[in-house]
Amino acid sequence: METPSDRPRLGIRLHGGLAPQRCVELAVAAEAHGFASVWFAENPLERGALPALAACATETRRIELGIGVWNPFLRHPAQIAMDASALDELAGGRLTLGIGAGLASPIRRLGVDNRRTLAALKDTFAIVRGLLAGETVTYKGGVFTVEDVKLSYRPHRPDLPILLAARGPKALALTAEVADGLMVSNMCPPGFAAWAASIARPARLVQYAPCVVAADRPTAMAAIKPVLAGLLKTFWTLAQKVPAAKASLVDHSGIPEAQFAAAVAGSAPVASELGPVPPTYAAVYALFPSLGQLFLDDEVGIRLDGMVHGEQEFTWLQPVSQRSAWAIGTQAKADLPAAELLRTDDGGDHWSAIPLDR
Repeated sequence: METPSDRPRLGIRLHGGLAPQRCVELAVAAEAHGFASVWFAENPLERGALPALAACATETRRIELGIGVWNPFLRHPAQIAMDASALDELAGGRLTLGIGAGLASPIRRLGVDNRRTLAALKDTFAIVRGLLAGETVTYKGGVFTVEDVKLSYRPHRPDLPILLAARGPKALALTAEVADGLMVSNMCPPGFAAWAASIARPARLVQYAPCVVAADRPTAMAAIKPVLAGLLKTFWTLAQKVPAAKASLVDHSGIPEAQFAAAVAGSAPVASELGPVPPTYAAVYALFPSLGQLFLDDEVGIRLDGMVHGEQEFTWLQPVSQRSAWAIGTQAKADLPAAELLRTDDGGDHWSAIPLDR
C-alpha cells in the first residue's frame, strides 16, 4: 500500500517579478494545500528575495523555504551566512540555501568582476560553512579572503543545507566536493540532468523546467508554446557565449543545433500545434504521458512532463494569467490536497512548480 512517504512532493518557485505580498499569498496557499516547498529566485535589478522570504517565514509554519539562488558577487559570503542563518532562525529551521554564480552579463554591467566563478564559489562555500558552524574563520581564497571573523550569535542550524547551481563539468565536480545537492537551470533536458547527476552525485537534485496549467492538452500546448519560444530565445542567446549552456541544450536533448537555431529565428518547420518551437524539444518539456495529470478542480489541472529517477526535484514554470495565477489559490479544492493526488511510478521524490503572474 502506498504511504505518504512514497509520494513525490510538490512545491512552488517565486521570483522578483512578484510583489512580496503576492509571494506571501502564494506561500500560504501552497502550505494550506499540502505543498512541500517554496523557492525564491533572485536576479540582478529585480526585487530582492529577502523581504518576501522573511514575510513568508513569519506567515507559514511547515513549508520548506528555499533560496534559489544567491550569488557571492552581489552578496559577500559573510553576508550570505548572516542573512541565511537569520532567516533560518526566523523560519524555525525550514531554510535551504542555494548558491550560484548568478547571471553573468547583468552582474558585469554593474561593474563587478565575476570572471573567476569557480574560485568564487569554492571560497563562498568554505566561508559560509565555517560561519554557519559558529567557527572563527580565517580563509585566503582565489577571490574572497576573510581574517578572524565569526558570527556574533549562535546560528540556528550549523548544518543548514547548501545546494550549488551548476552546469559545466568543473562546476558539477565542485558540487560533488562541497555541496549538499545540485540545482539545474531552466531549459536543461532530462538527459542533461542525468549526466549532471553522474558527475555531481547529489543527494538532492533541484531542476527548473517549464510546465503549464490547462483544462486539456490542446489548451496546454497552445499556452506553453510562446513561453517555450521566449525561454528558448533567451537560453540560445546565452548558449552562443557559454559553451556549457549550449552543451546542455544540444548534447543532451537529441535535437540538432541547426533546429535550435532555426526555431529561434522562426524558420523551423511548423508542427501542427507547436508552431516555431521544435517539436522534439517541446515534447521534452510539454508532453506528459509518463506522469499524466494532476487536477486540482474541475477546470484547472497541472500537466507534468519528463522522467524522474532517484531523488530528483523539479521546479515547474507555470505560464498562466494573473486571474488564474496559481491553481493552489481559490481555484484549488481544499479537500483534495496536491500531495494526495500526484502519482509517479518511477521513484520520483520531489516536484516543484513556478507561479508566473503576468
